Amino acid sequence: MDRKTCIEAAQLLEQMYRGYRLHLESTPESSKQKFRVFLFSGRPGFERYAQDVLNSGHTSAAGLYTPVLKQLLIWNLPDREEMFNTVQHEGFHQYLDRMMLDPPVWFNEGAASYFELVEYVKGKWTEGQIDHYAVARLRKQGLMPLSRYIRLSNGEFRIEELELRNYAQGWLLTHYLRNSSRQNLELFRTMFSKLCDAQNGQACIDKIFADVNLNAMHKELEAHLAAM
Repeated sequence: MDRKTCIEAAQLLEQMYRGYRLHLESTPESSKQKFRVFLFSGRPGFERYAQDVLNSGHTSAAGLYTPVLKQLLIWNLPDREEMFNTVQHEGFHQYLDRMMLDPPVWFNEGAASYFELVEYVKGKWTEGQIDHYAVARLRKQGLMPLSRYIRLSNGEFRIEELELRNYAQGWLLTHYLRNSSRQNLELFRTMFSKLCDAQNGQACIDKIFADVNLNAMHKELEAHLAAM
């Protein structure tokens, strides 16, 4: 593995970590251990390691974060942009794992898909970028009703024929909450903060959305998608 790529990946992770602490929530003061990150020179080494420690080859993955071992694993994709998007995506999972005990899968994957596109332009954090692949997929497959979506279990979320759509809807919901109105941004911030303290993530989500008109929000989400 070349040193230059390792340094670039480490710098990106450090930069995004500072951004998360500033724009989301600071990690607990009691949590001082360094994050563990492994970059592999190619897919074979990545697969062998993943299979050895996780009993899974993850042959379709560009990278992964394992909360069991607290390790971030990335392999050296030929496409630099895809690789560093993966670094950001999995790095967000690593950050969130230190913040939350039980984040719902749609929140974890949706926020990671959103924040993987964040950039620092001339030292300034910029977010709200459009994931055109997600937009195209959602326009083709449609949205799951929010009342159902926010209650998906991990197994339901990862049903093979629906998983990519579920990732895309998580990205869209995060984009909508953080960019459509101040009220929705405050809802996202409240949700993030309360999930940091929650022992049961789904119970926390149910309580937060108890007074939200999910049918009306679903229509707003469809309009948000249509405007992209």
